[in-house]
Amino acid sequence: MRASNVKNITDVTQHGEMKKLYAEHHSKLLIHIMKKGMTKAEAEDIAHEAFVKLLGLDNPNIASYINAYLYRIATNLTIDKLRRRARSPEVSGDASFDIAHYASHLKPEDNTQHTQLLTKMAALVESLPYKCRRSFYLYKIKGKEYEEIAQELDISSSMVRKHVLKAVRFCFANLKDEL
Repeated sequence: MRASNVKNITDVTQHGEMKKLYAEHHSKLLIHIMKKGMTKAEAEDIAHEAFVKLLGLDNPNIASYINAYLYRIATNLTIDKLRRRARSPEVSGDASFDIAHYASHLKPEDNTQHTQLLTKMAALVESLPYKCRRSFYLYKIKGKEYEEIAQELDISSSMVRKHVLKAVRFCFANLKDEL
């Protein structure tokens, strides 16, 4: 969308330019958000909220920078979500799997040793990059198929396999003396 065609944000919404903006930038915006560590579903939510916030702006000076504002809004929303996730890791649902659940199925004499091992493993998995950690968690803990994970993370199924293998090798290399 060219800035010279638009006078203010109200003109954008009145002349259907917002639909054009949405069509031109929606998929690029999703990729932009997912590169920051969001799942496709989270990226969809953030993109939607960014477009809604953009519509709510009543500043005629932003028309010439409307694309930049859209991406800035989306980036700020993504950062906010990542900060909330960092403050409450249990909400993220990633590799911080429920160690107590697994430890409760062990014999009492094995419980302490295995709980310590599971705790170390969870910390190792948490240190992995987001898509690697998420692939491992969804495959090994949630039992999802590679194709299902690939679709959720918007990557190929072979990349999911590589991420899972990387996570397994990383954990084994760091825990082999304790196994």
